[in-house]
Amino acid sequence: MSERHYFVTGAAGFLGRHLCQHLRQAGNRVSGLARRADAALEALGVRVVEGDLARISAWQESLSGV
Repeated sequence: MSERHYFVTGAAGFLGRHLCQHLRQAGNRVSGLARRADAALEALGVRVVEGDLARISAWQESLSGV
């Protein structure tokens, strides 16, 4: 099976962080939307995209290829 790339909103929250961890452990590429940089997510290998759901223009380019 080929590697997939997921984009997780709320990546720094309780559920989002666990979802990112699960996806990474399964060998997937993960980008996560968070309001600010998050060292714990980066340590998991998640590419953190800083932004807010309310401001789509700030992060919509990050969806390219997902």
